[in-house]
Amino acid sequence: MDIILLLGLGNEMLKDDGIGIYAARCLKEIFAGRIEIKESAECGLYLIDLISGYRKVLIIDAIKTERLKVGEILSFDIEELPKVFSFSPHYAGLPFSLTIARKFGIHLPEEIRVIAIEVEDPYTFEEGLSLRVNKTLQEVVERAGEVLENWLSHSRCAHIS
Repeated sequence: MDIILLLGLGNEMLKDDGIGIYAARCLKEIFAGRIEIKESAECGLYLIDLISGYRKVLIIDAIKTERLKVGEILSFDIEELPKVFSFSPHYAGLPFSLTIARKFGIHLPEEIRVIAIEVEDPYTFEEGLSLRVNKTLQEVVERAGEVLENWLSHSRCAHIS
């Protein structure tokens, strides 16, 4: 059986950092009962507990690179990110955390996709999204919905004999 997880990351109390949470809540209305949906403000090794045991995981999260336009949406496979070494597991990124989990034989998803949104302000202690980031929320939901529908349709086809 395919087990799909949508993981909305961020902190809705830190302005734009909450976009992953808000998107997950929108998608919960569409995909309720068809996939698992979780929200978390955790990072690094803590995410391993959330994603282990699933076959496919879609993560939605905010990024702040200052190289992209605010509201620009990236979609990529987690394996495309570099595995940056961390001196502490408290600051380990997900690619490095996945490497550690594999070494310990933890059952990890066969596919992890990320939808990342360049945000304007992930630092201000305030609920709600900035105007420019809020304008992209519907597009984020649509892109995530396409990935999830694709996964669901392929998992049904795989079970037809």
